[in-house]
Amino acid sequence: MKEWLMSDLHVHTKFSDGSMGIEEVIDLYGKLNFDVIAITDHQMDSVSKNLPHSVLPYNWIENENDFNVYYEKVLSEAERAKKEYDMLVIPGVEFTNYILNIHVVGIDVKKYIEVSKDMSQTLIIAKHDGMLLIGAHPFDTRFYKIGGGLWKNKEVSQYIDVWEAGNGINFFPHVVENGHKIIANTDFHGVVRENGIKGWKTIINAEKNAESVKQAILDQRVALHKYR
Repeated sequence: MKEWLMSDLHVHTKFSDGSMGIEEVIDLYGKLNFDVIAITDHQMDSVSKNLPHSVLPYNWIENENDFNVYYEKVLSEAERAKKEYDMLVIPGVEFTNYILNIHVVGIDVKKYIEVSKDMSQTLIIAKHDGMLLIGAHPFDTRFYKIGGGLWKNKEVSQYIDVWEAGNGINFFPHVVENGHKIIANTDFHGVVRENGIKGWKTIINAEKNAESVKQAILDQRVALHKYR
């Protein structure tokens, strides 16, 4: 049966640049009565990995072995979340190219997909595998001096299913103005990082399973919510 689900589908942990372990994140969202979250730690392309460490996340998913460790941990915690909090936890990743400033959140990942240098091949494979692709924090130059990235790159952005009109406390009117399908997420990095858990969220009208949640987002059975 469909119900309105409080959701946050862009969440980081210590597997990349979050300040909390997956267990801590699960307990935080579970105790706050969230219905659905996605764990989406960074996975980078081979070129971005060579940037100075001051630019990069603390950690990231670097290879297939890293992914397998991460994936099994998320699945394990997802089982606990369902039992203890009746909360759906969906495995995901944030495909990341820091050089091109392209960040794509992939929801419902099931296997390791290498991040290609221009991201296109990665997203084609991800869509073939049934992942929902979210254009993450789509700043443009009106709002952020290094904006552009994914928003301007039509060769890559053609594969995006839905765009973050809200990310953290930021709202991107150009996403709505261009008629794109929309979603809103925290881009959570920890309770002491940036805005903590405050900011934009999405309430999704779906059954509490990954396929129904993805379809509801594609059908835009969603309401954006400024969570405080």
